[in-house]
Amino acid sequence: MEDAHAIGELSLEIGRSTPGVLDVRLRGRSAARDATAVLGPYFRQVLVDARAEARVVSLHFEALAYFNSSTIAALVQVIREAHAAAVGLSVSYDPRQAWQAVSFDALRHALAGEQGGTAVVIGDGGRKG
Repeated sequence: MEDAHAIGELSLEIGRSTPGVLDVRLRGRSAARDATAVLGPYFRQVLVDARAEARVVSLHFEALAYFNSSTIAALVQVIREAHAAAVGLSVSYDPRQAWQAVSFDALRHALAGEQGGTAVVIGDGGRKG
């Protein structure tokens, strides 16, 4: 089952084709001034669904052409909510896009000190860059 949501220049595609995984693919541009308010309801529903279906959430940022700092704040929020809900979460990006590599490396370091909750993996989507 695939769900698609358009939010301005951003699209979210939610899929369940991989057993035990709820895939969320972000495409386009995420430039909302308050991405937490815009993306938060979608991310929260994904976490509710993943917990109810005993799935981990896999967020895919590889196809994003752009995201702003507000999007990073929304991502930090969903990471914290995943911890609180005991839902496994992986975040993938494209390291060949230097701006993504820098953003996610900084995020990984910022979150390194946080303890507790369910494991969050921030990785390069299996690509070597």
